[in-house]
Amino acid sequence: MKKAKRIVARTILVLVCLILLIAAFSIRPVDNTPYFQSQYFHRTIDRLSTIEGQLEPPEISTLKVGYGVTHITPPVGTPLAGYSARKSRPSIGVHDSLFAKAVAFKSDTNEVILIGIDGLIVSRNMAERVMQIITPEIGLKRHRILFNASHAHSAAGAWENSYLGEIFAGNYDQAIFDFLTSQMAKAIFKARASLKAAVGTFNSIDLPQFTRNRLIKEYGTIDPEFSYGYFKREDSSHIILGSYSAHPTTLPSTNMEFSGDYPGYWERWLERRCSGMAVFFAGGVGSHRPEGKGRAFERAQYVGEAIAESLYCSLSNMQLNAKFPILSFGLVIDLPEPHVRISDGWRLTPWISDYLIKEHDSYLQLVAIGKTLMIGTPCDFSGELAAQLKDFAFRKGYRLIVCSFNGSYLGYIIPSKYYHYVEYESRLMSFYGPTMGDYIPDLMRRMIEIAIRNIDKAYDASSS
Repeated sequence: MKKAKRIVARTILVLVCLILLIAAFSIRPVDNTPYFQSQYFHRTIDRLSTIEGQLEPPEISTLKVGYGVTHITPPVGTPLAGYSARKSRPSIGVHDSLFAKAVAFKSDTNEVILIGIDGLIVSRNMAERVMQIITPEIGLKRHRILFNASHAHSAAGAWENSYLGEIFAGNYDQAIFDFLTSQMAKAIFKARASLKAAVGTFNSIDLPQFTRNRLIKEYGTIDPEFSYGYFKREDSSHIILGSYSAHPTTLPSTNMEFSGDYPGYWERWLERRCSGMAVFFAGGVGSHRPEGKGRAFERAQYVGEAIAESLYCSLSNMQLNAKFPILSFGLVIDLPEPHVRISDGWRLTPWISDYLIKEHDSYLQLVAIGKTLMIGTPCDFSGELAAQLKDFAFRKGYRLIVCSFNGSYLGYIIPSKYYHYVEYESRLMSFYGPTMGDYIPDLMRRMIEIAIRNIDKAYDASSS
């Protein structure tokens, strides 16, 4: 009996030691070091200083605009992207077609191309593959191509060969990846080949009735602004860009048909009334859900078409300009260690987290067209943070459009004050620790200031 007890005691001791050993190698405490004391911050700031030293103020010149559209609806049976609850089930049909849409802006000295897809995100692999296709043909560097997705949760899946990618986009299919990226490249080629003289402007309207704060609900703030650009070309075609901070999740996870959700309805409504193209860019969709009447497709139609009609009514009063300065630059950003948490204060070790996330650095990008600045972020960027940054730019005399999903994915970037809140966005999807909600906006403010200094110089030079 005593021998048996000793064996049990030793077994328990071995198991406890084994558990402690596994824990020692697999978990770490959350790192609360202020970002401005970190090496990753100072390396990134040094990189930004070098970029600023190389920038030259752009010239103000006559604007040319081109556009291109390609179909990206995959074969029925391809999984949909957006909800892990679908568990890679195959699609059963096409409710409405999906597109890649590119807009090229060219002045005498600078050129930028904006490309948006009816899709969940533009991943790092997708952006890199598109650049591999287009660079030999047109020679534009990465900072001149701004990627975005509508963030529709019923668009094509199967495009990401990673653990996280397959959770949200289904089982990887190389043929689907090749199809999507080649169609995106074709849209860019079409846009660049169709450049024509144009007049246009950027503006915004407040539409608080179509978005809600889903993280903090009535205790949180929202970004109510629908930002847009409107350009009319010499052939009388119209280009409309739109960006809004509300998740395209009017369609539930039970939907198994391809659809562009409410952004698709928004695009089609405007294109029926304005010859040309409308393209939707996801704004600061983090923490923001859509609000509207009806369910599923009825709700998607209501939200998309109501926003489109509100925008359309404002177009007749626009003052259009023919000359703009164009500026663009990008910043590779170093990241803190990943923080895939198992509790509030504990996370998986970086070597385990790296397997799950696979992002060791990322990219912020700024495109300025006149006094409108567009920043492409690599994440679900918080609408609360977007509203603060827009106010920062507005007080300096500029308009800011914050976009998400620009060729990388870092999870959710939310205000740091919510990091310890036990919710999906703050606990499961905040991948890089408690300071990202301060670190990324700090970099964005610095980039805004650099752009403003250069654009102001351009306008000063033109008036002297």
